[in-house]
Amino acid sequence: MTCGNTSITTGYSDGVDFDNNGSVDELGICADDPTAAVISGADSSQTTRDLGVVAGSATSVHAGATATAPFTLKYAGTATGAATFALTATTDIPGATATPAQANFTHNQNAAMNVSVPVPANTTPGTYHANLVATITANGQSRTVPLQGATITVGQNFIFDPAPALPNPLFSTPLTLNGQAQTKAAQMNNFAVNDTTASPSGWNVTVAGDGSGANKAVFTQYCPAASAPCGSDPAGYVSGGRNLAANSLNLNSTGASWTGGTGSAPTFQCGGGSCPIDSATPTKIASAANGSAGTGLWSTSGFSSSSLSLATPSTLRVLPTNEQYRLNVVWTLISGP
Repeated sequence: MTCGNTSITTGYSDGVDFDNNGSVDELGICADDPTAAVISGADSSQTTRDLGVVAGSATSVHAGATATAPFTLKYAGTATGAATFALTATTDIPGATATPAQANFTHNQNAAMNVSVPVPANTTPGTYHANLVATITANGQSRTVPLQGATITVGQNFIFDPAPALPNPLFSTPLTLNGQAQTKAAQMNNFAVNDTTASPSGWNVTVAGDGSGANKAVFTQYCPAASAPCGSDPAGYVSGGRNLAANSLNLNSTGASWTGGTGSAPTFQCGGGSCPIDSATPTKIASAANGSAGTGLWSTSGFSSSSLSLATPSTLRVLPTNEQYRLNVVWTLISGP
């Protein structure tokens, strides 16, 4: 566009309201170079180059682990070796350092660039941030994400990772009742414990039947919501329904082991199937000794195909169509020897 002036000292009415209500028009100064007559009807353009830094999705990590914050570098303009950027990163996690996947970046239309942030074990759970800074080596100009950058949510440093869980359904094939006492086997799912506390004091994993609220600590007659109503029974546990005795379901840790972590490995307490799961009293499944033993991320493996066993009595009754025996259990991770 042109303004029709050649003087850089003569003011003109530019249509901009000084008081923003349309009553006072502010004077402006504008000059055309070359003159309006020269550039009239001609389009001019100027080649530019620039880089944008865009933060990716938020990431979550527990204290003591390493967070990976995703970014995208978006370059616009002519490809040139002069458009070389030095990459650095920052984070507001106390005591942490942030490191880009590359130290330098040369023009590219779009490039993923992760930033690695090892989170100290004593970090308070909360929301933190990481930022990627691209500085062009030719002139020192820098580009970064406006505001706070990429979000990193830091969780607890003493957690299940993942938590123990029974197979659901417990058996891959139904239990066929035959009027006899039976035992049916299943395989326990693997789980892990992560302890990156600054002063580890050991830990215990326990399990118990959960009879709180509407839950049932033993196998009890149940109508799934997807099948409700089951005859005259509404969805949920059947009032006055049939059940199995406590301690019918047991865990056998023989053959299972722990890997990873530092110090001495944790130990199982369930050799020979000695750990009832559907018990009102918590049963200790595994433990790590006080001190450095059991620290870091320890994961289980090697549970046998018969690591879970359910004993059913000869008096167990067949349930109405679509109904099943179901229970609730709670797994607990407790610090201390």
